[in-house]
Amino acid sequence: MAQLEVQGVKKVFPFYVVCDVSRSMWDESFHPGRPITPFMQVEMSIPALIDTLEQDPVTYDTAHIAIVTFGDKPEIALPLTALNEPDPRKQSVIKALTKQYATNYSAVFELLLYQVLRDLEDITTAGNRYYRPVIYFITDGNPQVNGIVQPLEEWLPKREMLSTWIPPESRPTIIALGLGDASPENICRIRSEQPKGVACIAKGGTADELLKEIINSVVSSIGSSVRMGEIQFRVPRDMQRLDC
Repeated sequence: MAQLEVQGVKKVFPFYVVCDVSRSMWDESFHPGRPITPFMQVEMSIPALIDTLEQDPVTYDTAHIAIVTFGDKPEIALPLTALNEPDPRKQSVIKALTKQYATNYSAVFELLLYQVLRDLEDITTAGNRYYRPVIYFITDGNPQVNGIVQPLEEWLPKREMLSTWIPPESRPTIIALGLGDASPENICRIRSEQPKGVACIAKGGTADELLKEIINSVVSSIGSSVRMGEIQFRVPRDMQRLDC
């Protein structure tokens, strides 16, 4: 059991689920013949994710969950919140999800840097300790703003700041999960290097089905990671782990 509490010092495990909500996620014309869009799958899956984790006594006592969406701009749908904290935002998070158009990697990585640093400081200020944070980054496309490809030199340095601006022992492990048009090269760039993260790309299936499998893997990963005290991750069905 990963929970640690000595003389009132509790050790918590921060998890961030970051999800692309750009046009290709919600526009039905991108998914002809499908009963639901990937965006609809996210709407259904996120509350279920939180509910499932709350049913696990160990996860309930240790995990802190944040939900971040991004498109034109990033939004914190659910601030980092303890599962065992009675907070109505956890179950109403679906109301905060908004449809966007672009896929602005630069903006979301900048927000994540600020948010992770602030959250870790808040945990420490409260007199607690923490396990290395984990970020699950889910995207169905490549970076673009206003229909123009976002240059690598614009967004990659922001992603790298999550490593260089955060002390080594606190740097988040990034699990990058690509579907749709997301390129293997960009998914490899998103996953963390130190610590070593995971990069996975879709190899089949439809986007809505893949998202369901991804969320299932995230739930399993959070539960296993809490028990082991370090990141554990199972590659979702119909995805392959990239060698990068």
